[in-house]
Amino acid sequence: MLVGLDTFSARHIIESLHEIAQSRSRTIVISIHQPRYDIFQYFDDIILLAKGCLIWSGTRQDMLRHLEGVGCVCPYQVNPADFILDLTSIDVS
Repeated sequence: MLVGLDTFSARHIIESLHEIAQSRSRTIVISIHQPRYDIFQYFDDIILLAKGCLIWSGTRQDMLRHLEGVGCVCPYQVNPADFILDLTSIDVS
């Protein structure tokens, strides 16, 4: 049986991984689906895939600026991770 983490535990793990990465100059790769805003803020670089295609590879801040530049502005008080999930989940076929 698979059990997900509660939000407190998930944030604690991400904080710990971020601290390890910063203090030891390490790269940590994780796969996460729909992170909460407070967890999303810990991400330095993002690789975003949709339907097996690369959508974005770069910093979190640059990704949001890039999306704004092409007319996809994340609304105020919306979790950017949710916004990006919505954008990449649109079926255009």
